[in-house]
Amino acid sequence: MIHGIRPGPELFQKQGTFVAALFIGLLVANLLVLPIGLLGAKLFAQTVRAPKHFLLPFIVVLSVVGSYAINNSLFDVAVMFAFGLIGWTMRRFDFPAAPLVLGLILGKMAEENLRRALILSEGQLAIFLTRPIAFLLLSGAILSIVFGIWQQRRIERKLFQS
Repeated sequence: MIHGIRPGPELFQKQGTFVAALFIGLLVANLLVLPIGLLGAKLFAQTVRAPKHFLLPFIVVLSVVGSYAINNSLFDVAVMFAFGLIGWTMRRFDFPAAPLVLGLILGKMAEENLRRALILSEGQLAIFLTRPIAFLLLSGAILSIVFGIWQQRRIERKLFQS
């Protein structure tokens, strides 16, 4: 947008040559990287076999530099370490990490849309029960939670009876 390019449906009509040049550039870049990827695949896979005492400091340094570089803020580095500690604790006590990651990624969007829905409904929570799609999604979420708890208890009873 700074360079006068407006994203949207008219981009292909008004800036057709730019879009074509962009796609051609991406195609050329992919074709140039292809031999490197094919030739180096076995070498790149060997990094997994590197000893942890070499690999972990390298990962920590890159993580710190990357988290600091986003906003030039030490607070972001502290947040990274805090979530690393949370992740380590979750792994230690056998909690799945996927729900946390999904919550972090989708949480902001869910909060914004919840706020938007409440503004449109003038603060009435009944909108989630009176609209068919919202009711279906809410019912599906509740059923999946109830089914998960029921299944876990069934497994625990089988283990207890054995």
